[in-house]
Amino acid sequence: MPCETATARPPASGRAFLAAILLAGLAACAQPFEVPPPREAKLAVPPGPALPGPLGPFDYDPRPRAIALCYGNMINDPEEVMQKAQELCPNNGRIERVAEDFFWNTCALLQPMRVSFVCFPGPPEPPQYQ
Repeated sequence: MPCETATARPPASGRAFLAAILLAGLAACAQPFEVPPPREAKLAVPPGPALPGPLGPFDYDPRPRAIALCYGNMINDPEEVMQKAQELCPNNGRIERVAEDFFWNTCALLQPMRVSFVCFPGPPEPPQYQ
């Protein structure tokens, strides 16, 4: 009688459960995320107002800035990408889309698309005194 070796394989239900957990984990990480903006987005930023002096860490900065996000067109909705860009623009400012690329950028494999915006910050919020 030949010696048979038993191979330990998880049951099919265990593999399906493991696959479901893996997909759920990837879906949780699939939110659009911020990356450094490309050169063309930085060049699209118009000069802002002159500042009277150096800004402190909590001072309002009225100057426009470039924002770039990575997303996956199979994973993320366009509204989700626009919402994330709006969150990154201070004081509910105005955003304008200036560029989009998907080749040789700093984005991850599951989210290869990069979209760039120019953010024009909204007016500062009045201080809340209690």
